[in-house]
Amino acid sequence: MWTEQWGDQRPVGYLLRSGQHEHWIRFHSLPDSRGIAKSDADMQELLSRHRTLLASLSKGVEFVWVLTVAWSDTPRAVQRTKKLRRAFPTADHWTSVPDSEGESWTHVYVARVRIDSPSVDALLRLVAADGAGDVILTADDLEWLYHPYYAGGDVILRDRVQRDLLANDYAEWLPQGGAGHL
Repeated sequence: MWTEQWGDQRPVGYLLRSGQHEHWIRFHSLPDSRGIAKSDADMQELLSRHRTLLASLSKGVEFVWVLTVAWSDTPRAVQRTKKLRRAFPTADHWTSVPDSEGESWTHVYVARVRIDSPSVDALLRLVAADGAGDVILTADDLEWLYHPYYAGGDVILRDRVQRDLLANDYAEWLPQGGAGHL
């Protein structure tokens, strides 16, 4: 199903925007494009923005697929970090993909969870603390991809009109200075 929706796009978070630039929009997690949550209030704002975007994308979907990763220099799958396993323990190895030079591998783990699961918040907190990278959340139909990163979230939508509507709805969350703007 991934190939049907996204072609040869590798399921690695940081690669999504370059491979799907015309479908991509970036949102920042904190006001004034501040990058790192430095207080409980910042963390609450960050989680609120992630959750708001996920709610807008999912439109009542109860379950999402969550992709998390581990890296190695071999095609043989390795375990994810202890912090990641603790924050998001329910995941099975799905696939391993090489980098463009074939020198390192991203091992992708997948789990289907309730969108309102506390494990999603734990994962988003870990991402915000720069303790997990290349995370992707998506619905069963893979019509949208959400890639949270330490300072925000990248959204990739199959439908550019929906992308533009989402960008308009949350225009104040777009990065300052043009990056991520349509």
